[in-house]
Amino acid sequence: MKNTDSNIDTNTNKYNKLIALSVTIIAICTSAILIYIALKNNSIYYYSPSDFQREINKQDSKIKNNTLIRLGGLVAKNSLIKKNNSIFFSLSDGKTRIDIKYNGVLPDLFKENAGAIVEGIYNQNYKQNPNQPFPATKVLAKHDENYKPPANYHDNTQPISVDKKQQQ
Repeated sequence: MKNTDSNIDTNTNKYNKLIALSVTIIAICTSAILIYIALKNNSIYYYSPSDFQREINKQDSKIKNNTLIRLGGLVAKNSLIKKNNSIFFSLSDGKTRIDIKYNGVLPDLFKENAGAIVEGIYNQNYKQNPNQPFPATKVLAKHDENYKPPANYHDNTQPISVDKKQQQ
């Protein structure tokens, strides 16, 4: 058997390529797993009021005790009540209505008959006493996708007159 330098170089090159390929595959798999874990832990979908009521009444409910959940729907008309530092309102999807209690400042876009999403911790006490309001820790106001500028909007491309005679 001949042990030449060219055979050693070829085997070394194959070995180095195999190691580089293995390290690359391991890095890609590790990255994919870390991304999956991060997205799984940070993704919170919202339930409509009907879906929420249906889900908490199931025996094998996906909603576990002390779980962060979101409820989304329309703020029911004439449901907004402010008492002391608390704000009470109802979310509805047209079928089911859920009362909400929130302590904090509401977003500017929050109003009746508009979309809203509330976030809070689900507790088994809520299932046992559904007449109590759901305790929200965060309120998000949804808005439509159509942008309308304010009524006093000026076109920035046109000069605004500051002549005192025109203002009088």
